[in-house]
Amino acid sequence: KTTSERIHSSLRVNRGHFVKLLDHFHHNGQLCLVCETLSLDFFHVLKLRKWKPLSLSKIRPIAKQLFMALSDLKRVGILHTDLKPDNIMLVDEKELKMKLMDFGLALLTHEAKTGTIMQASALRAPEIMLGLPFSHPLDMWGVGQILLFLFNPQTMCNCSSYQNVSLRHKNSHNQLEPVLVITGSVWFVHR
Repeated sequence: KTTSERIHSSLRVNRGHFVKLLDHFHHNGQLCLVCETLSLDFFHVLKLRKWKPLSLSKIRPIAKQLFMALSDLKRVGILHTDLKPDNIMLVDEKELKMKLMDFGLALLTHEAKTGTIMQASALRAPEIMLGLPFSHPLDMWGVGQILLFLFNPQTMCNCSSYQNVSLRHKNSHNQLEPVLVITGSVWFVHR
């Protein structure tokens, strides 16, 4: 079995917070997944709300489900690696039930390799930007970014790349502090 097939067979067992996998097949050497049909991802939910934030009373149950999903992933030894609002699907709008989807970049924990570039650049965890070893805290960073986005959607709209993330670190005199920026495989410090 390939890594993808092992990940997806593990997820079949723990369906509670993950999109239900109905079938899979190979096409041109790629693993293709057939999943249950769900309505909206959280990016589009906020877009339809004209970027109006969710209240804390609505964010709490979503946070609880995301943390339970992370616990399930850790238990089966899987890193999602691509947690973002687009990969959280709304199942029931009234109860705010959600499911994680898009495990196309998922890794088995023991296969995580230092220096691998992953995640959307605006949501990239510090250990990925710095080329450090990573494991399950990587996905916790993703959940934190999602919860921040639900509370303040402008955070993601104002930051489209990790270079922009570094530019947000200004001192009280509105001058840039020295920050580490990664460009390809070259690291340098802006002053």
